[in-house]
Amino acid sequence: MKKIIVAKSAGFCFGVSRSVDMAQELLKEGEAYSLGQLIHNDDVVNRLASMGMKLINSPEELPEGERVIIRSHGVSKEIYDKLAQRSARITDATCPKVKRIHMIVAKATEQGRFVLFSGTPCQVDGLYRFLGEHPENLLTCDFACGGVVSPGVWERFVESMNYVKRHRAVEVRFCEKMKGEKERRFRVRFEGGGTFDAPLG
Repeated sequence: MKKIIVAKSAGFCFGVSRSVDMAQELLKEGEAYSLGQLIHNDDVVNRLASMGMKLINSPEELPEGERVIIRSHGVSKEIYDKLAQRSARITDATCPKVKRIHMIVAKATEQGRFVLFSGTPCQVDGLYRFLGEHPENLLTCDFACGGVVSPGVWERFVESMNYVKRHRAVEVRFCEKMKGEKERRFRVRFEGGGTFDAPLG
């Protein structure tokens, strides 16, 4: 029988874990509403539903004065305004890191700067929902959840590295830390012994 080792870092990211914790605390006081699926995990969503979490897809569906939680990927100012019109009692579970990125992108696009944003499909969707529009000077590139790049984008990226190095990439390591190092790195090894090494984040 093969042994399966689960990485210490396996599981939800900080923002998702935080939103689930906030939802569970909220439900200790009784039923509440989630504006959109809180996270993309049916098991967790079903467990929260069994605890009293009700799913709505728009502010208009929220009964007047009820409690509602904003999911970790955030929503637009327009949504906050609509919830306020319904006297909603809001628990904002938007990830602080996501909110900060949203503000940076919004400011940069308003200044007319060209912005390239990459993230998981739900992060890209969350950004567009926050902005409430698709600015012409914003280009987005989505990655599969878990830090794995979308197949087509990854293939083109590897091809470009092969072209630059004039050798084929034979090993790629994400978020690798060598003994004694404090930062995560992205490392690639090529045929012939060439390497690419850069910090992540």
